[in-house]
Amino acid sequence: MLVAAGGFAQGRAAQKSSAAAPAKWPIESINLEGIHHYTREQVLAASGLKIGQLAGRPEFEAARDRLVATGAFETVGYKFVAAGGGKGYIATFQLVEVETAYPVRFEDLHVSELEAEEALQAKDPFFSLKRLPATQPVLERHAK
Repeated sequence: MLVAAGGFAQGRAAQKSSAAAPAKWPIESINLEGIHHYTREQVLAASGLKIGQLAGRPEFEAARDRLVATGAFETVGYKFVAAGGGKGYIATFQLVEVETAYPVRFEDLHVSELEAEEALQAKDPFFSLKRLPATQPVLERHAK
C-alpha cells in the first residue's frame, strides 16, 4: 500500500495575508530527510523542483505527488518556511523509503542486459539492478 502524507507549514513571514505577500517565492534550499538508498540528485530530479524556482503550495504539492508516484517511498511529507530574508522558501521533504526491494535480473529478452538497463534508467531516475522497490507503481512502470 502506498500512502502519501503531506505536512504544510509556513513561517510567519509567509503567513501574512495574501494581499500583502505574493503566493510564490524563490526556493532558496531543499532539504531531504530519510533518504538512504537514493541520492539527493535522484530525489530532486523526480520532485521536479529546483533551487531558484518560484514556488508556492501548488508546486510543493505537485512535487510530493511526483515523488509518491515513483513508488519508491512509503510516505512523502513536506514543509516550507520563509528563509532568513523573508523573500524565499526553505523546503524540507520527509521521505520514508520502501524497504521491500529486490535485485533485478533479465531473462529471455531480445535486447542485451545493458540495453535494457539503460532504457529503464532513462525512464526512471530510481532504477537500479541492485534494488527495485516491490510496489505496484514500480512493477507496472517497468513491465511496460
